[in-house]
Amino acid sequence: EEVNAGNLRDYCSGLISTHWDDLNSTDFEHMSGPLLYKMLKSKTQMPLHSAVRLQREDVVFLCLVENTSKLSDIVNLWSPNGELPLDLALRSHNESIARTL
Repeated sequence: EEVNAGNLRDYCSGLISTHWDDLNSTDFEHMSGPLLYKMLKSKTQMPLHSAVRLQREDVVFLCLVENTSKLSDIVNLWSPNGELPLDLALRSHNESIARTL
């Protein structure tokens, strides 16, 4: 994003979307929080759930800050798999994110 490579960013974002279920937190550890949050908002239906799944506390924070007015709605939103963001945090033993939620 810093070098104005929008086409490359969009192409890579499309690849990530295609292989989303095969990726884990280590695949995104070097991506900036704001860029990852932007991608999650555009490519997933539940960016908070995705940020928790990726164990990205910085992205969870960005999502909560942006959605302050509807915080209880997004924190208590059930995924199609019957999971809450807190469930995902606790299952991955991420106490810090669980406390935040």
